[in-house]
Amino acid sequence: MTGELSIDDRSPTFQRGRGRLSSRPFGEKMLLQWRSMPMQPLGPNPVAFSAADPQLRSERSCLAFAGYVFDMRRDQLTKDGVAVVLAPKPRVLLRYFLSNPERVIDKRELITAVWASTVVTDDSLVQLVLELRNALGDREQHIVKTVPRRGYLFDAPVTPLPAPSEAPLDTWPGRRRAILAGAAALVCAIGGLCLWIVQRQRPYSIDEALANRFSMFVVPLVEDDRNGEPSQFGRRIAGDISSQLLRWKTRILTPEQGAKYVLGGRVLRRNGGGITIETQMRNLSTGDIYPLIQPSFASEEEATQSDLATRVMRGMWNRRDEIILAEARRSGHQPDPLELVHLGWNDLDLSKTEADLRHADARFEEALRRDPTSFRALLGLSSTCFNLFTRFYSAAPRQDFADCDRRIQRVFARAPENPDAMNAAAFTLQVQGRLDEALFLLRKSLKLATRNRVAHWQIATVLIRQGRFDEARPHLEFTRDWAERTLEHGPSDHRLQANRYQLFADAAFLQGNDDDAYRWLQRWATEMPDSGRPYLMLAAIDALKGRHDQAKAEMKRHRELLPYSNVSYVAMMYPSSSPAIAEQCARLLDGMRKAGLPESLS
Repeated sequence: MTGELSIDDRSPTFQRGRGRLSSRPFGEKMLLQWRSMPMQPLGPNPVAFSAADPQLRSERSCLAFAGYVFDMRRDQLTKDGVAVVLAPKPRVLLRYFLSNPERVIDKRELITAVWASTVVTDDSLVQLVLELRNALGDREQHIVKTVPRRGYLFDAPVTPLPAPSEAPLDTWPGRRRAILAGAAALVCAIGGLCLWIVQRQRPYSIDEALANRFSMFVVPLVEDDRNGEPSQFGRRIAGDISSQLLRWKTRILTPEQGAKYVLGGRVLRRNGGGITIETQMRNLSTGDIYPLIQPSFASEEEATQSDLATRVMRGMWNRRDEIILAEARRSGHQPDPLELVHLGWNDLDLSKTEADLRHADARFEEALRRDPTSFRALLGLSSTCFNLFTRFYSAAPRQDFADCDRRIQRVFARAPENPDAMNAAAFTLQVQGRLDEALFLLRKSLKLATRNRVAHWQIATVLIRQGRFDEARPHLEFTRDWAERTLEHGPSDHRLQANRYQLFADAAFLQGNDDDAYRWLQRWATEMPDSGRPYLMLAAIDALKGRHDQAKAEMKRHRELLPYSNVSYVAMMYPSSSPAIAEQCARLLDGMRKAGLPESLS
């Protein structure tokens, strides 16, 4: 978790019971088919554990560890009597760890145990371990520890618990058995009461509330030319979507387990060749239909090799945000902490002024008073600080950057393996001129989320600051592709689009292509006329080209919108380890001086 674009960057509006993008909404027959479909194709095959293991040999045994109990017969994890939801693959991994506690297990061994003969990379194992840690609340790696260059260690004692039927009750006298049974019933009643009280007193969790409110049941996509039946291709697409949602902490359940929404769609094959994939989600309680995206591809292979799953997930996020915001804005309704966080992100994404960012900041602060550990709220708080600093709204930029650094360190400490946390930490390293360290962290983030828009944008920025334009090119192309996907943009892309235009203008200018930079800046100013940033570079280039009257007019507009801007402040945004890039940065600052930008506020 990082004014409006003149291009349409919002998701299509929805109507109750039907979607604008859909020529045929999900019907009851289709939903019944989905309910009856087995979930096996979307999960891994069960692992055959060694029958020689004494703990796993008995299917009736339960294994206790670190406050959790895993029922081997039911294949279920519980904590304090409450079921903990685990996706199939993390559950298989946990079973293997439980069969090999307190032993360093090689990565290859784990991959073979979980995926058998399927070829996967180490990144898949890293992501799977991350999912298991998140389910166990093991962010500090007290249970599942990473052993550098070796593998993983399940560092928790595992204790077998006998099934209740194994207790030798038949040898006790009847009266004593009855007394003990009554005492046991009383203890259970008291325990249940205590558990109820604890649950009632359990602190509110924003992230947990989001997962519960938007739990998903992902079903295979159906095909019209197969009488509405799913195909192998439809199952594969659904599996990719499920994996992507799980990677980003969406709770995947079946309707019987309490899923709130079903996500599916159709594969439409065009007569002239090619396919269109129509995706929707449906509220299982109200029947409301929400269209997501409807991309087209030349072939099945092109679709499976694309970032389709990421695009579907982002479409789901856009719809989710719309639903939460609509609930938060009901007349007379007092927003809960989850709704406050989404209101804050909406304020941030659509912010045009410093006041908008301050308002978003206040919403995040209020939400954190109810849940000080919420990752989304902490990320939002650091993002407002980041935007206040980079958009020249700071009267004391060095002090405010230090505050940003503290906030971001708090986010990173909360979830050091989260790609968004890594991206945020890389920002502070970049401003500090620690470009190699920032690049290392961003590449690590990109391994966990290969289609992360922010990571690609930041990597391109760092490489350009180092003068490594050839290496930056694929990241620039990825970012430019996203910039042109206006129909799939959600509100957050207003904020990100401005950063993209800054990147494109910087990349051109720092290579000496002033005219290309100027065109990007003009596009930026046209689409976001209330943003002061494009006028700054436009003024600098015009001053360098001798167009002094135009430069003064643009600098006047920039200073009207961003009165705290000055040469010293701008220089903080352009750290470089390349002499050639440093020379171009100095040329840019000289153009700003010629256009009338003051050296400092003093």
